[in-house]
Amino acid sequence: MVDELIAVIASLLVGLGGGFLSSFMAWNASGEQFDPRKHGNALIVGAIVGLAAGAASAVVNPDTTTAQFVLQLVGILVGVVGIDRIRSDTSKSAANRAAPTPTPK
Repeated sequence: MVDELIAVIASLLVGLGGGFLSSFMAWNASGEQFDPRKHGNALIVGAIVGLAAGAASAVVNPDTTTAQFVLQLVGILVGVVGIDRIRSDTSKSAANRAAPTPTPK
């Protein structure tokens, strides 16, 4: 049995870790110089998803075993990475479509 407060705090921290991991993987693949401001959205998404998942687990199933809790934390980590990648790629796609195309002369 995992304490509800510990579940929420651990889920929040794992969510932040997932956001950081997603941001690091994107930065590492881009080859750009590191700019901390660009990576704030990934941490915000991770914190929100981790907090929501931790609160939901504390309400829905407060009698979670340790094995179930660890599995939940792994799911949160993978979920945050996926959600942030979708958010980031969608944002880039929208920005590319909004860019004006040069008119031929």
